[in-house]
Amino acid sequence: EVVNEAEKIGKEIGISDLDLEILIIAAYFHDLGHIDQVENHEEISAQYAEKFLSNLNYPTERLNKVIKCILATKLDYRPQNLLEEIIKDADLHHVGSDKYFDKSNLLRTELENRCGKKYEDYDWIKNNIDFFIKHKFYTKYAKDNYEEIKQSNLLKLQKRLRKALNKADEEKIK
Repeated sequence: EVVNEAEKIGKEIGISDLDLEILIIAAYFHDLGHIDQVENHEEISAQYAEKFLSNLNYPTERLNKVIKCILATKLDYRPQNLLEEIIKDADLHHVGSDKYFDKSNLLRTELENRCGKKYEDYDWIKNNIDFFIKHKFYTKYAKDNYEEIKQSNLLKLQKRLRKALNKADEEKIK
């Protein structure tokens, strides 16, 4: 999905074929480090890309751009250029998608299974709301195409949080 979104955004914006190549390669590699670990997987993803592309004698200048794009997918990273903005928007496009809640549930299950941590509904919803508040789309394309649904998803999360709070209050009373 990230590859498809990155390609869609890149083409819509009109980046060069060379930049589109860099972007698509980075999108394919950006989460590969999850094979090894959840935390800081981007660095491992970049190492996988560097090793693979170096073996293909991929030009160093382009390889460095691929690596920078992969590292730009870190949650707290602020993009420094258009390619980083595109991959950042593509990576997190699901927050502005009708599929957000399905993706969120899958992520929750994955994290619970991989990290052995159980998330209570209230905590999961609260963490998602905090993420939404901090998150921003960077490209005009993403703002125009994902922001409205993102805001709708945020409202739904806030309603779910109120329900979770009410449920917790009822359980305390019992």
